Amino acid sequence: MGDDYKKIKKVISVNIVYFDLGSGDDYVYHGTTKFMGIHQDDELELSTKSKKKFNKKYPIELYPEYYIIKVNKFDIVAKDTLDEWIYFLRNERVKKDFTARGLQEAKKELDFMKLDEAQRLAYDRYIDERRFKMSVER
Repeated sequence: MGDDYKKIKKVISVNIVYFDLGSGDDYVYHGTTKFMGIHQDDELELSTKSKKKFNKKYPIELYPEYYIIKVNKFDIVAKDTLDEWIYFLRNERVKKDFTARGLQEAKKELDFMKLDEAQRLAYDRYIDERRFKMSVER
């Protein structure tokens, strides 16, 4: 059967769009799940039991969050590590002073994906040969 509900990980949806979605001026939007009563227009709150069970105060802490990143609205100036990622998504490159976690790995993957098929196969053979040599040397 299924796991207990409190073991389920919170969902965070990140939508990276390269088109004009909506009319806002910002380039990163954040949304949360909020439950409102249809008839009483009241907001759903967690019961005392649920607060203890999940160690949360509000339903918003349990249900999905959404981010929309409008890459084309980004002004090219990276002010923080999120901006460094957006710069990478827009320009397909990483500046030397960028420090965002995982960004260097993403750059390597993109560089690999940009290779034509023959170059990718040659690189894969090179990596396989290195792994083999390293395993023999041990």
